[in-house]
Amino acid sequence: MILNDNAVVLSRGNSGEYGRWAVLLTEGHGLLPVRFVGVNRSAGKLKAISEPMVWGEYRLFFSARSPAVHVTGGRIESTFPSLRADLSRTMIALTLCEMARRLAVERVPQPGQVPAALPGALPPGSKCQSMVGGGFRPQAPRSRRLQPA
Repeated sequence: MILNDNAVVLSRGNSGEYGRWAVLLTEGHGLLPVRFVGVNRSAGKLKAISEPMVWGEYRLFFSARSPAVHVTGGRIESTFPSLRADLSRTMIALTLCEMARRLAVERVPQPGQVPAALPGALPPGSKCQSMVGGGFRPQAPRSRRLQPA
């Protein structure tokens, strides 16, 4: 079964000599580990769409015989150039991608949360925006005083 879904690539890695695996946060299927077959070849056509911090529409192939989901095509919606222009914003965005990858549940739909995975695409007034912009910063540990018994 082939379906199209909007997603953000949260992380990626190499799989064999020519393949890549990636983790997508999709609107209709939640967190999906997927395979990009043959993209590391010199003529691979899906290299750019399999990079982290890319938002696009992905053509997903779900097989009844295999639990792996394969990406057979897609279209880039945004690569968030304003985030990539500044190193500190890029590091924040990659940190949020890692946090989203660890907190999201596999194969549970995430409607409206795909663009919120990156700070440059946070919808105004969203919970994610208030966490990033409103005090979700590391704090110094408090010293604990032991009370005499």
